[in-house]
Amino acid sequence: RGGKVDNSGPAMAGPGEKGHPLVTGKGCNIMGAVNRSSTRSVDERQRLSFWMRGSNEIGGVDARALGAGVFDGVVATRHLGPLIVFDLAASPHRAAWTRDLIDKADRCSIRLRFQRQGRSYLEQDGVRSLICAGQWSVLDGTRPYAMFNQEWARHISLQIPLTELSTREFEIA
Repeated sequence: RGGKVDNSGPAMAGPGEKGHPLVTGKGCNIMGAVNRSSTRSVDERQRLSFWMRGSNEIGGVDARALGAGVFDGVVATRHLGPLIVFDLAASPHRAAWTRDLIDKADRCSIRLRFQRQGRSYLEQDGVRSLICAGQWSVLDGTRPYAMFNQEWARHISLQIPLTELSTREFEIA
């Protein structure tokens, strides 16, 4: 109590400044701002096309609503250097990573996907798997795949560009 604060030591770098823990040596931010998007304020007839345009940030998808209800979705994305993490929740729909999208992509990724709520069917190379809340999956972005949410579902994904994966062998001990 009543003591003086010593500010004479080295100053800590602030966000966006070189020397800050989230900035590389080249001064580039490795952790971007969180971008949030929702279809709730979009006209019901335009929601799916709005959703597909917004998906371009993660490479794009071909999305189709399932069932007779109105499509609804919310997503939060953040860039972590070359990686992308996103938290997505949506009403019943199908989202596909097609051969056409792969051919147009500037880079392909591996997607680590954790199911937080609901259930999703994932299909790749003719194999269909049911992923329930609490389970995770890995999708290879060099090959087409599709995801089917037949109910409201939520997942968080980490998208890792293949260029970031090392072919070097590492010794653990």
